[in-house]
Amino acid sequence: MSAEAPRTLTLRPVHEQWPAAGWPPDENDLSVIYRGVSVARITRIGNGQAAGEWSWSITWTEIALRFMPSHGRASSRDDAVQEIGSRFSTVPDEILARVKVGRVIPARTDDGNASPA
Repeated sequence: MSAEAPRTLTLRPVHEQWPAAGWPPDENDLSVIYRGVSVARITRIGNGQAAGEWSWSITWTEIALRFMPSHGRASSRDDAVQEIGSRFSTVPDEILARVKVGRVIPARTDDGNASPA
């Protein structure tokens, strides 16, 4: 990976990532950010049989489609981060190069239309 776009992922509470949404502060509901773009989410499960576990999902569809599964549960926040990080580390450089700070540049087909990953 070039120095231009290191594979650094940052956790940020969703209420800080999208303040206009008006979500209440919750340190157990996190966006995973790559170069200003939300690429995944990690949430602590609050109720039911899985209460206390962590749910993780890759939300950037261009890379989520490359993994099965692209979501799951983990016993801790650190384990959920590890699940996302291990998948993200395998995303080809040419896909990550389309992430400019704060936005994704879609791939183009020969006819100039946006293409799926």
